[in-house]
Amino acid sequence: MSLAAQLEELTAKLRALVPAQRLAVVERAVEELKSSGRAVRALKEGGLAPAFELPDGDGLVWRSAG
Repeated sequence: MSLAAQLEELTAKLRALVPAQRLAVVERAVEELKSSGRAVRALKEGGLAPAFELPDGDGLVWRSAG
C-alpha cells in the first residue's frame, strides 16, 4: 500500500473518531492557511529547512542542527 493510501486510510479512521465540531475547527484552519498564501511559500519536498530551535513542554530546547 502506498504512503498516500495509508494516509487516506488513517485520515478516514481519525475522522470517524473525532467529533464533528473539532473537525470543523481543523478544516477551517486548513482553509485559512490555503487562502493566506503561506502554503505556497512553504518548504517543498527535497528542500532544506533553515536551522531552528524550539523549546518543548519541559523547557528543553531542540535544535535542527548539531
